[in-house]
Formats: sequence, structure tokens, C-alpha cells
Amino acid sequence: MKRILLAVFTASLVFFAVSCAGEDEISNALGGSCSVEGEESCSADSAQILICRDASWQTKKNCNLNFGEYCRTTADGGFSCKDSGGGQSDPGSSEDPSDNLPDSSDDLPDENNTPETDTEPEDDTDSTPDNETDTEPNDADTDTEPEDTTPIETCAGIFACQNNCTTTECSTQCYTRGTTEAQNDFYAWRECRTSNNNNISEILKDEDCKESMIKCGEVGDMTYSLPYGHAIVKTSIPYLYSEADIDSEGNISINFNNSAATFITGNFGNSGNIVNPAAQGTYAFAFTNTQEHYITLNQNYQGSTAYNPTAKMVITATEPGTYTVGLGSNDKVSIFINEIGSNGEIACTHAFGFGSITIAAINYTPGATTISISESEIDLFSYKNAPMYVGKDISDDEDWKACQPK
Repeated sequence: MKRILLAVFTASLVFFAVSCAGEDEISNALGGSCSVEGEESCSADSAQILICRDASWQTKKNCNLNFGEYCRTTADGGFSCKDSGGGQSDPGSSEDPSDNLPDSSDDLPDENNTPETDTEPEDDTDSTPDNETDTEPNDADTDTEPEDTTPIETCAGIFACQNNCTTTECSTQCYTRGTTEAQNDFYAWRECRTSNNNNISEILKDEDCKESMIKCGEVGDMTYSLPYGHAIVKTSIPYLYSEADIDSEGNISINFNNSAATFITGNFGNSGNIVNPAAQGTYAFAFTNTQEHYITLNQNYQGSTAYNPTAKMVITATEPGTYTVGLGSNDKVSIFINEIGSNGEIACTHAFGFGSITIAAINYTPGATTISISESEIDLFSYKNAPMYVGKDISDDEDWKACQPK
């Protein structure tokens, strides 16, 4: 599989305390007085790690709130931006590219940690006679360029401006250049994220928050609705197939007594159903790769490969519990709604799951009782419009092909 480089959008560099405050109030929050040189702390809104330098609080690191990062105290008394969210995909399948997604953006540049430059020794020789005046112009006074003061008309424009910034001062300037309407939309979107703990599924249940998300450009191709679908996951599969059940041609002889009717139902797009109502004999079975230690649930149709869509769930959890569903490296569950081509290959992916499920029982022993999932509901999203990945189109490679809107 090709390695996908997801250029993570860093537009939320300044989700610090921006409300109706102006630039002066923000600067004062960063420049408050402190007394212990080198001491660290979190900013009031947890968007930054601060460090005491020269008797004032300065920014050491900006946390990326778009990816659930925020400043918090670690177990050893230090400070970190990293959250515990994320996800995992199929570690052994070349069909599903979710193992290539990063959990969050690369660390932002720390403008306060610039190495000191060695200075030349002072030359005591004064080559200018005492009665002459140095008339050379001061280059430092003439090389500066005027700041851009062009008004920014939209919240999306503020984010686009901030995407080019590497300092909080630059990002603050982008915000203050915004019109009143743009700043109000920016603030409304920040409040939606804060009040919903950056939970995209909860944000999308609030139509006002969803509108704010769209105004601020935190979406992808809106031809694909938000969310793109909804699903119910529930199953109990009594038998676990393994490599030993694969014949010389790579096929598995399914005993339908060891399968379940479905593991997932629901809809996606405008009219797509996860279970094709025209098809007969929907079934689901579980397969394990014991060497790489994951279980895959597959949902298909008896007697034909002509029906679509099919569903696939990849589980890396090893014990019962509630687990997040997504495409990040810490998610224990990934779900894909796929379209199968004429040669049996995955032609494209309609949607992926995002939310959480509860595993009631799980066993990795082939032939034994395998897996039971309590009824759980998740949202579905297209690769083309996945706001949890900051509006990026993550289907720009042959391994990430999104189906046309349904």
C-alpha cells in the first residue's frame, strides 16, 4: 500500500481565549507576570503550554484543538498537549488504508526556542574619527514590510489566513482583521467545539453548530452530506475462521450455522441501504489472523457477488469493553461500507464509521465462540467530507477511492 501523507490542517493555531476581545487582551493573557524562570503552565483556555521567561509568561507550544489536543498536567508533573483519542485500522489488510492516518498534526514550530546566535567579539578600534558623524542608514529600520490590514470577510478566511502562520501573533492578527460577522462566526464555532468537547458527532446534532462548522470552512465536499449516514451495529457470531479454513484457491467454505445474518444495518447517502433490500441471504462471518492478532467481520450475500454494498469491520481489541470507531492509530475498531467490483476487488468506499461500539464478548481461538457486540449506533462519513480530519479530502490516492455520492 502506498504511504499516504495527510497534510494536516493547522488552522486552529489560536483556539485560545478569543471571544469579543481584541488583540490587547490576548497579548496580556500571554504576557502576564511570573517569577520562577523556566516554570511551565497551561494557558487559561488550555490551548497553549506556557513557560516563564524574563518574568513573563510566553508560549512554549500551541496545542492543536482541531485534533482534541489541549494542555494538561502529566503523571510526572510535566505538561503535554497530547490527547488519548485516535484510532486503529486493519494492520494486515492491504484493502483498508486507515493505518496510514496520523492522530494529529505535526508539532507546530516553537518560535520561542530559536537557538541563540554567536556574536562577534566587540572591536575596540573606532575607525570613525571623533569629528565625523556616521550617516549610514539603519537597515533594521528600513527592511520591515507593512502588515496586511485587508479586512477578512468570512470565518473561513480567518482560518485560511491562520493556516499560513507560525506564531500566535500572526494568528491573532488574522482574527483581528476579520469583520464583525467573521469574528462572530469564529467565536460561535469555537464555543460549539468547546461545549461539545470537540465531539464531531455531538456537534452535528446541533444545526447551529453544523452551520458554524460550514461557515468556518471546517468541511470537505458538501456534495456528501454531514453525516453521510447512520448505522446500528449488533451481532453474535459463534465461530471464528482462520488461515486453516482457506483452500488452495484462497476461498473459505462458509458454514452458515457459524455465521450471523448481519453485523451492521442502516443507510448512507440519499438512498443507500447498508443491506441491499433486493438481495437474498445476507450473512456475516468472522475471520482472524492469529499472527497479527486482529478479527475481521465481513458482511456479504449468499450465492452471488453481484449485490452491493458489503461491509467490513476490523477489530484489534482483545477483551470486552467500549471502543472508539475511526481511522486513527488508537481506535480499536474500523468500519467500511464498500462497493465490490466485477473481479471481487474493492472498487470504492461509500463510507467509514465514526463513534463507538460495545464489545460484550471476544475470543481469538479459531473455532470457538468468537464475538458478541451489544447494540451500538455510529455515524458514517465519506472520505470526501470528514470534518474530524479537518475538512481534508483523504481520498486523493488509489488506495483511498471514495464512491460517487449515493
